[in-house]
Amino acid sequence: MIKQYFKQALNLLRQQKLFSCIYIAGTALAIATATVFAISYYIRIAPTYPESRRNTTGYLSTLCCYGKVEHWQSVWGFNHNFTRDFVSKLKTPQMVSTIFKGTFNEENFLAGNDGVCDIKVSQASVDTTFFKIFDYEFIHGAPFSSIEFTDGINKAVITDRLASRLYGTDDVMGKTVKLNYTDYEICGVVRSGSSLNKRSYGDIFVPYTTVAIVDDDDDEGGYIGAFEYIIVSDNLDEVHDELQQMVNKHNAISATDSLVIYNQPQTHAVSEFFSAQTTDNITWGEIIRKNCLILLVLLLVPALNLSGMISGRMEMRTAELGVRKSFGATRSQLLIQILWENLFLTIAGGIIGLLLVWIVLYLNQGQIFTLLYNTGFGTPDQNNITKEMLFNPAIFLIDFFICLVLNMLSALIPAWANLRHPIVQSLKTR
Repeated sequence: MIKQYFKQALNLLRQQKLFSCIYIAGTALAIATATVFAISYYIRIAPTYPESRRNTTGYLSTLCCYGKVEHWQSVWGFNHNFTRDFVSKLKTPQMVSTIFKGTFNEENFLAGNDGVCDIKVSQASVDTTFFKIFDYEFIHGAPFSSIEFTDGINKAVITDRLASRLYGTDDVMGKTVKLNYTDYEICGVVRSGSSLNKRSYGDIFVPYTTVAIVDDDDDEGGYIGAFEYIIVSDNLDEVHDELQQMVNKHNAISATDSLVIYNQPQTHAVSEFFSAQTTDNITWGEIIRKNCLILLVLLLVPALNLSGMISGRMEMRTAELGVRKSFGATRSQLLIQILWENLFLTIAGGIIGLLLVWIVLYLNQGQIFTLLYNTGFGTPDQNNITKEMLFNPAIFLIDFFICLVLNMLSALIPAWANLRHPIVQSLKTR
């Protein structure tokens, strides 16, 4: 029967070429739009290289400090005093990495040891735990050691893409690069990630002890600074409760300031949709309401248009269906045939839409995603979209589900309404 339905769909395609082309094009456009959103959300939420621990990773990035005497307020990151007095005393996390955010919109430039190639790069100032949390694949060498980090030795890990750009090869161990006019020796080369993964992305990774002030007595004992923390724990709520107890104790004792950490550490999903933590109790309901309205509009409008087109075609086929009813075809049999016919057209449009969006995204190198959300690094670099992001089982399942939903919405309702006509009424339209 399926083979017969397929032949019938091909015959209708030949007989009504304009309708079929518009139907397939509309489906392809809807699927392409949905796929862009699906890939966007997959990249932002699902574990992708090198952020494989997203389900258990949280971020502590914003601190609000109030002055009790002079009534001032400051909101930014943390300084090393907070590490010493709070984070280093946490017992619930499995791992904690400290990174230095640097100056806002700071630009970094790199040159090879020949001093000729001067290029703009994304610099990540990290600690040794960073490479334990983020599973960067080392092609050559290894991360800088704990001793090199503590002593502030100028070692650097760079990506294979940057190494090839500088030297034409990724085998650059022991070579020296100038980062902002400071010499760094390359100790490791990793497989490049994507700038869409803003938490882990970097062209060059250096110990933050080489670029940041980590004196425990800095800022006169205050806690506002330019550090943030990446925390891995099976229960981030327990980490928050433990940290909140320390903060409450500090606020009760301190005569000068009061600290607020809000509902941190944030889970990865919450941090993606709420970049600045300025309130408590963010729920999945808020995330859905904030991000799904546009997606629903983009999906429903093409589906309604297709439904209108199918309704018009069904009116043209009323007599044909009436004849088939008179020869004993049941309503359910005719409905199944119509659904299969539209399913074939929907699948054809879906395949075209998927191929189109994959080609566009790969050639566009992900710049379209800057229209959907801020990557944190401006316009993404070349080779920004990885194969893991484009081709994965989750995206295939999502897109197949979208194909089915579009098919049901566009075909089921008008077909059912038309098949309710009595046989005599259907034959009168012949």
